[in-house]
Amino acid sequence: MRYTARILALVALCIAFAPVSTASANTSPEYQVKTAYLYNFAKFIQWPEGTFTDTTESIVIGIVGKDPFGPSLDEAIHQRRAQGRLLRIERYSDLANIGDCHLLFVSRSEAKKQSELLTALADSNLVTIGESPNFIKEGGQIRFFVSKNQTIKIEINPDAARQAGIFISSRILKIARIYQPTNRD
Repeated sequence: MRYTARILALVALCIAFAPVSTASANTSPEYQVKTAYLYNFAKFIQWPEGTFTDTTESIVIGIVGKDPFGPSLDEAIHQRRAQGRLLRIERYSDLANIGDCHLLFVSRSEAKKQSELLTALADSNLVTIGESPNFIKEGGQIRFFVSKNQTIKIEINPDAARQAGIFISSRILKIARIYQPTNRD
């Protein structure tokens, strides 16, 4: 029963808050779902005071590495707002180019250097999102994974989010698997 309720909550969240889009036919259904998640993260995550310079500053969704979304992410968030702020997409080739970013999707192409990237970003006020198997263990905050029944799920590392000063809404936490490191003191 509890499992069914979680699935229904996930479906309701994705449907209720998914951006209307003319998603590109070239984008896989997996990345269309991940696009909806990114949009919802922008709506239901709070950054520390002082993260934004003023009330008109956009929420920047960044992608580092090879972009698996293609134009569908741009199309989905075009002229969209979250928390009263416009959303904007930025693409980065490496860590040195990451500027004022609020949500950073770390592509699978960066898996070999994601540990270095996550260590460098650990104390920044930015949400790190990835999909590699060790993403959470290496300090990432949110990880996409495909469940046994082939649905896109999320895993959250609350310690990494807390370290970055990020508050993740219970609306997201309710549908997530919470990472519990086995080697806690």
